[in-house]
Amino acid sequence: MESRIAKEIDVRYMDTAFSMKTNLITLLGYFNEIAQVAGDYYAQKHDIFKLDQIAWILVNWQVKILRFPIYKERLLVSTIAHAIDRFYAYRNFYIQDASGMIIAEGKSRWILMDFAAKKATEAREFMWDLYGVRPETSPFSIDMPVRMSTEGYRTTYTVVPSDIDIYNHVNNVVYARWICDAIGPLLTESGTLKEFRIHYKKEAALKEKISLLSQINRDTQVHTKHLFQNEDGANLAYACTRWEEAT
Repeated sequence: MESRIAKEIDVRYMDTAFSMKTNLITLLGYFNEIAQVAGDYYAQKHDIFKLDQIAWILVNWQVKILRFPIYKERLLVSTIAHAIDRFYAYRNFYIQDASGMIIAEGKSRWILMDFAAKKATEAREFMWDLYGVRPETSPFSIDMPVRMSTEGYRTTYTVVPSDIDIYNHVNNVVYARWICDAIGPLLTESGTLKEFRIHYKKEAALKEKISLLSQINRDTQVHTKHLFQNEDGANLAYACTRWEEAT
């Protein structure tokens, strides 16, 4: 089957924030939307969740942004399956403007989970053909978040029903929203996000209290580091961002 899936999206008013521009939450939402479109397309041939009780769960994002789309702009959002390596799948995401220029791109890594056994499982032989990838293709490299060296300031959140996805844990976009809330409007409204990385380690569930530890470092650019923990102190996710401040 096809390895590339694409969809045109018009930027709605509700997709925008400051100065009628989109933000990280919107872009990740577009990536999630095209991932779901791809999943529905592949399920026409083989629905791995219904037939095998398995699913691909996101482990890493590395997103780079050239510019943020604006209200009423028409975009082409696409995803391309790149490689499968035992337990993991590697998939690229792109957002193009009307001229065809790539204005945002994301690298992602996914792990195949067996929901009955509640553990990771190896990719099935039919999956290379299903996703249109070659068995000999090597995975691409994906940069991990820079980890915090000292404890930063703490923000606390409680997981509410709107944070939960179809797999009954916190949706990956929610972590980005928490980060933007913790950084505050001074940076998110006056600076321009250029890169976002996150590594998901452990799922969070409904009503859990989540602590977000954050650091902001300023040099030639602004760099932030983040650590998510649950009430037991278990590490849920690591993240970092890179910003350009307005001059």
